[in-house]
Amino acid sequence: MVSERSERSSALLRALETEVDRAMVRPSRRLPPERQLSESLGCTRGELRRLMTHLEREGRITRHVGRGTFAAVRGEVVSTQTDSDFSPAALMTTCLLFEPEVAAVAAMSATQADIRELRRCIERAATLEDSWEELEHWDISLHRGFAVATHNPDIIAMVDALNSARNTPLWRQLKSEGTTPATRLRVHQEHTEIVDAISRRDRSGAAAAMARHIKSIRRAALRLDD
Repeated sequence: MVSERSERSSALLRALETEVDRAMVRPSRRLPPERQLSESLGCTRGELRRLMTHLEREGRITRHVGRGTFAAVRGEVVSTQTDSDFSPAALMTTCLLFEPEVAAVAAMSATQADIRELRRCIERAATLEDSWEELEHWDISLHRGFAVATHNPDIIAMVDALNSARNTPLWRQLKSEGTTPATRLRVHQEHTEIVDAISRRDRSGAAAAMARHIKSIRRAALRLDD
């Protein structure tokens, strides 16, 4: 019986590691939700959580409350900064300084596969109705997709750091309170404009569209003027 349990655990661990490998090639590196994973692996949530804890200790995954579970690069340095190290206003200023240039580089480097993935993120976000957390997930995935489209590991790491800084209770509260049907429509249009400019290889257009988008988010979430 002990041997059977050991074999089952080993088989489940191998299957979960395969899911982690699949997540590594996604722009967000996010694994499916617990319920979906447990169903696909044929195990209980308790079994899944024990396996997740094992992989987290090995540095294969990271778990974030409210965001989900993500595949981690072996040897990746995990930030030790606390939520209080980041103010939403400072974060938006950093995004405004950095992300328009990311979009500009993506306009010159993106492949057709990159552009298809960016459009997929936009389309998935557009299908969501009441799930703010899922909407935020696809927004983060899209912004990481812009970085991935640059094919520059340092830029990707910088955007990952910015996205990690968004994983704070205050930021989530501000974003959720500022999300209305009107702002969702505007964000969808702004995202589409950025991707359209990247698709046209329009560096200045992509940068300008990204800057407009970040200023729009700053107004909606933080009630800050330009």
